[in-house]
Amino acid sequence: MVVYAAALLSKNSHKILLARLFVPMARAYVENILAIFPKLLGGNISKKGANNNTTSPTQNKGAAEKQHNTVEGADCRYVYRPIESTYLVLLTSKHSNIVEDLETLRTIAAVVAEYAPGDLDEASVAKHAFKLALGSRRYVSSVPLSMSSLAKNATFCIRESPCSACT
Repeated sequence: MVVYAAALLSKNSHKILLARLFVPMARAYVENILAIFPKLLGGNISKKGANNNTTSPTQNKGAAEKQHNTVEGADCRYVYRPIESTYLVLLTSKHSNIVEDLETLRTIAAVVAEYAPGDLDEASVAKHAFKLALGSRRYVSSVPLSMSSLAKNATFCIRESPCSACT
């Protein structure tokens, strides 16, 4: 599993609300990759180059809120999931296992729901940014997904945080 980064982007302004890098990469490079995502999403949802694993957001808005899609860019694969007024986006290698990537996306979406309850908007992401960044780190790190749970993740957050900000 090669996940480069996870990010929350605003649906309306396409602004990066939160990004967590899991491999050493330059910030400007990641910002450029994430800036390409809305362009790929806007024009290629139903065209060649976009791999819709589920319903397009324009076809069934209610169903699309809980589903995932993938889009491949020049440098990486974007695995994303709409969550309220944001997109949860994973940047992965084109050669990574898509099944593992989708499982990671599902798990990080559960972390987002756990640590940022209620409406997920810019203010909520800013308020819970530290919890979200630290919570997602545990799932993409060296711990296999089958051995992790949200309860274990909360325990690790408390142990690894000097100020116990996850509680």
